[in-house]
Amino acid sequence: MARTRIATIVAVIATAVGVTVAAAPASAATTVVTEISPTSTFTPGATRDTGTVAIGTTFGAPAGFGTGSLELSTPASNDKAQAVSTQAAGTLLSTFATRIGYATYRSSASTASPLQYPALNVEVDLNGAAAGGYTTLVYEPYYTVGSAALKLDTWQTWDAAQGRWWTTRPAAPFTATFGADTRLWSDVLAANPDAVIISVGINQGSGNAGLIAAADALVAGGLTIDFDPRVYTKDDCKAGGWQTNFPAGKYKNQGDCVSSFATTR
Repeated sequence: MARTRIATIVAVIATAVGVTVAAAPASAATTVVTEISPTSTFTPGATRDTGTVAIGTTFGAPAGFGTGSLELSTPASNDKAQAVSTQAAGTLLSTFATRIGYATYRSSASTASPLQYPALNVEVDLNGAAAGGYTTLVYEPYYTVGSAALKLDTWQTWDAAQGRWWTTRPAAPFTATFGADTRLWSDVLAANPDAVIISVGINQGSGNAGLIAAADALVAGGLTIDFDPRVYTKDDCKAGGWQTNFPAGKYKNQGDCVSSFATTR
């Protein structure tokens, strides 16, 4: 299972624990994230070694969330792939009380354990302004729905507000860490009324060797995130954009770039 510290999330609220539901269409309030970089809304977090995270169209997207998604790959056991946001930093964890979840897709080309899927993480300070209290709360579909409900080459949406979570560090109401004890989200909130959010995100952590997967439709409180590739126009060719906005060597000059849109779009 993923064993790391940084955050994430989407889903429509189900009526029973562990129910998988169809993703809600992206609304006007949805933020479309087109890039994972140190200067974007979502950063690569602790992505390391040969782990990769990017936005692409390889696996499509859940219904209502465009044509692309967040693609994650961890070829080796020590790899990590993450997309992390601090948009909700400083707000109470209770703002995620009923609205937290995401959608996942696992490629059949994966060689990792069949139980492994991208995790939804919420990095928190459980004590608020008091000293100490740092941990990451982690949701993985398996701990709520079991192995029989996990599918390959299929988008599945998870209502994490109705699911079971684990912690990376000692924290109430958990009696153990790293999946040895899992608790309902409502119980975690009740035990930590002063908990403050540090970050949220999607994580494919160490121990996921051979996992090729994707995530999208991330929901955390008032945030609804749609990971989708940027749609370029001929205007992106201007002011040197033909060199900086596209793969190196794709165009010979600005005119070549502009003309490509006239002929292909």
